[in-house]
Amino acid sequence: MMVRRLRFSAIINWSKRELQSANQCGFGHIAFAVEDIGEALQAVIAAGGSTVGNIVTTEVDGGRCVLRVVYARDPEGNIVELQKWS
Repeated sequence: MMVRRLRFSAIINWSKRELQSANQCGFGHIAFAVEDIGEALQAVIAAGGSTVGNIVTTEVDGGRCVLRVVYARDPEGNIVELQKWS
């Protein structure tokens, strides 16, 4: 599995920061396309993150595509969405 690190900077008052929900307006989460959902989720957990829900599989576009997705939190509490399209 290849993971690329991205650096993002913003001015945030961490003392007043509440954890975002995935469905809130504004920047709620960031999504990544991954090859293996389970492996990617375990990598997040091993790095100090946590799960937000379970892995879900759904058919898209009348069954022509299958999407596997799971939400997790990184070690800083940001929500990350891990997706596998096939």
